[in-house]
Amino acid sequence: MQNQSYNTTIKTLKPAQKVFNKINETDKWWTANFEGSNSVLGDTFKVTFGDTYMELKVVELIENEKITWLVTNSHKHFVNKTNEWNDTTINFKITEEGDTTTVMFEHIGLENTLECYEICCNGWNTYLQSSLKDLINTGTGLPDKKV
Repeated sequence: MQNQSYNTTIKTLKPAQKVFNKINETDKWWTANFEGSNSVLGDTFKVTFGDTYMELKVVELIENEKITWLVTNSHKHFVNKTNEWNDTTINFKITEEGDTTTVMFEHIGLENTLECYEICCNGWNTYLQSSLKDLINTGTGLPDKKV
């Protein structure tokens, strides 16, 4: 059986431009513990969750269509191989058809062979299907609080 990377889909009645902008407001849906910038191609940023952190680089940015981040450094304190997210890629592909905008999310490299797979998938489900979706639809997300 081939390993498949984590993926999920969000649908909304909001326009692609709003969805694109809200994804880039990372501190409002993922974690308020955000340093750096992710609004321009080549930008780097860091997100922190207690003792866990990820450093990312914006490697693709097509307005209203696609956002791609490369994990350049990471530390997950709760697994043996603490840097298992290194060199994984986080993709948001945005399409608008009629009144519906679809976000196809894929974390390439987050596969069931990784120790953090189940915990990380549950985390993405919460951040994407609850927090980001709420931010897009209501203007208020549920990111990790600033510490």
